[in-house]
Amino acid sequence: MNKQVDQSLSQGIELKDGKLLYSQLKTEESNPIHTLIVPKRSTIAITLSDGTRVWVNSESELIYKANFTENERKVTLKGEAYFEVAKDTKRPFIIEANDLSIQAIGTAFDINSYKPNAKVLLTEGRLKVNGQEKEIFIDAGNGVKMVNSQLVAFPIPDMEEATAWKDGYFYFDNKNMQQILDELSRWYGINIESNVSLDKRRYKGGIKEM
Repeated sequence: MNKQVDQSLSQGIELKDGKLLYSQLKTEESNPIHTLIVPKRSTIAITLSDGTRVWVNSESELIYKANFTENERKVTLKGEAYFEVAKDTKRPFIIEANDLSIQAIGTAFDINSYKPNAKVLLTEGRLKVNGQEKEIFIDAGNGVKMVNSQLVAFPIPDMEEATAWKDGYFYFDNKNMQQILDELSRWYGINIESNVSLDKRRYKGGIKEM
């Protein structure tokens, strides 16, 4: 995990053990909107002002207020992140990712929105997921994805898929060669070209990120 971040940090932000920590700011005037941009071959872990922990994957962006409002906690994600949401029954935690709006109180889940059809994998708790025309609830061990602009729920075949990347592993479960090459290309920042058509076989396995 790449833990190199800018040392010139604003008021209310602390860098500790390679992680960004946000404290509750005392004045409404000091409540800027932050954009965390993670480059290729990097992941960054942050703790937001409410105690929510977020691991942000390579080539991803997380947009959020340094200090959440009294009524809600809201962030915007581009790419992939794993959330461990601090419980707060009075303020739902909302993530906007492509066409999905995910609402949580105290849960843990992965959101992958690199492509237009975003996917959510829930490892703990319960989630409400809103699509363009529908909303559904899912419990731990299930996921949601967009298929032809419709929300579809499904059981997660292997929970390791949701957490492997934040623990430093590439994990392939029933992925074709193009999907595998896309992940390697995003992490290492390289273009991979093939002179032959890639087969449609599916693969399962994992390798340590280097």
